[in-house]
Amino acid sequence: IILKKVNVKAIPVKDKNLKQHNLTISSYTDNGGWIKAKGSLTLYPFDTSLSLDMKKISTTALLPFFTSNPYAIFSKANLNGRGIFTYPKGGYVGNIEAEKATLAANEVTESIRWDSGAFSDVIYKRSPFYFESKKITLESPTVDMEKTSSINNPHSQFSSFFKSILISESISSK
Repeated sequence: IILKKVNVKAIPVKDKNLKQHNLTISSYTDNGGWIKAKGSLTLYPFDTSLSLDMKKISTTALLPFFTSNPYAIFSKANLNGRGIFTYPKGGYVGNIEAEKATLAANEVTESIRWDSGAFSDVIYKRSPFYFESKKITLESPTVDMEKTSSINNPHSQFSSFFKSILISESISSK
């Protein structure tokens, strides 16, 4: 992500046992998006919890930092969202919208595309990988499936596709 006009405001915490809002960050991105975050930061042990508001954040620059799943690396979308981000725990709880999205496992094959998508009540954890959304709404989705002599059931192929992107990396790597 290329950030422009970055503004960081950090306030020293006098009471180490008191969790307070001591960090504010705002920035624009090179593609016209923006990020605003406000929350708490402690240096020892390092921990942060930020109320995050984002608009038009490109997944190609962002998602590879949060998972090694091929769908995160080769997929494209602009994300809008509001929620709570924690680090180094690597978690996010909130809502996400994904616009002009394409999910792909490699540079050649697109699996699913949509114009606009809403993911409500998202729970994301980096390690082990976990993603949950209470409700997913996709506008104008297109799914690519192939029917061959060895694959007679496209529903099975569709199910396998979703398992490959949503199942925990620690489970799928065993």
